[in-house]
Amino acid sequence: MRFHVPTSRGWLNGGIIVILACAVYFLPSGPAPTGNLSVLLAISLLWLVPTLTWHDRIPGRRDLQLLTAAGLTFLCTSLVTLLWHYLPGPVSRTGLIMTMAIFGWLPSWLPRQQPAVLPPRSYRYLWVALLLFTILLRWPNLGYKELQGDEGIVMNRAAAALLGDDNELFLHQKGPIEILLPMMIWQASGAIHDLWLKVPFAIASTLTVFVVASLGSFLWQQPDDQADGKFAQRAGLLAGYLMAICGFSVAFGRIIQYQSWVLFWGCLALLWAAIYQRRQTPLALLLSTFFLAGALLAHYDAVLFLPACAWMLAPPLSIFGT
Repeated sequence: MRFHVPTSRGWLNGGIIVILACAVYFLPSGPAPTGNLSVLLAISLLWLVPTLTWHDRIPGRRDLQLLTAAGLTFLCTSLVTLLWHYLPGPVSRTGLIMTMAIFGWLPSWLPRQQPAVLPPRSYRYLWVALLLFTILLRWPNLGYKELQGDEGIVMNRAAAALLGDDNELFLHQKGPIEILLPMMIWQASGAIHDLWLKVPFAIASTLTVFVVASLGSFLWQQPDDQADGKFAQRAGLLAGYLMAICGFSVAFGRIIQYQSWVLFWGCLALLWAAIYQRRQTPLALLLSTFFLAGALLAHYDAVLFLPACAWMLAPPLSIFGT
């Protein structure tokens, strides 16, 4: 991968990120509305801005670009937070904000990809309807109740980890992701609230619907098609709507638990494995294995994705003599 000197737009993005990072750092936390504003700015710095800056550095369709960029952003920022936690002492707020700002600006040094292929105009409204339907099932009254038992354990461990307790993630007996995500919001913004703690998990549940829809659309796409045909679009939309009403996805998208991330990264691993099966590009193989590793980092339940990924990757990699 070659690095390029940022364009004027890249330097502008860097300036915006620096201003945003300074606002996150210096804005005092507290009760609403100041506390809500500090959390919103922190979420923008941690996840929104990097997703927007990374998406056009990834080849593929527009939906694939955005979903992959979001998956990379959440996974990479989690790994960065994990590294800061492993350093002796409390997690550095200054260091965390600085590294997140650098991660958000890093794509400015990478070449932009060709314009992505958009779905046919007649189907864009159906994709928007799928988004609204998914949000309607997952987001209303997200913070209406206090944290339940397992969520309380997660937050207690997050608080101890922020103060420098190195044992908390190992005592948890699950993957660290469900602890690292609240840690990021808490440390970056200095504020904590039941609603904002659940936002990353609701985002993962929402994005999973579109990963499943994109996977269904891609699997039914003919290899020689430049854009999805009608049947592929319908298959993808049907898969997305079925995932949108899946009670498992809806329920775990509203609480602080790892299942939403296992599904999100596991389905992304399947999607890129399917792309590698058809196109055999090194980037597709790298992303598939990276997202599968992220799902396993969330919880060992992700091992259930291994057979499907192996089935897709075995022929092009000549595994098992195929």
